[in-house]
Amino acid sequence: ATRISYPEPSKPGLEHHLVMLEGRLSLTVNGATHDVGAGDCLRYRLDGATVFSTPDDDGARYILFMV
Repeated sequence: ATRISYPEPSKPGLEHHLVMLEGRLSLTVNGATHDVGAGDCLRYRLDGATVFSTPDDDGARYILFMV
């Protein structure tokens, strides 16, 4: 399993669009946790801490767009 955490956004208020390509990802954004898998999409505005974690050793591949 892998865990990456960011205590604060590099630029608060940016809108993020995450598109999952492979694997599974648990994403905690501003205190709310979202479990996403291949084919899922998640849109959120980042104002606080973020944690990206994979539940197993297979990892995850995704594309993250920021606007």
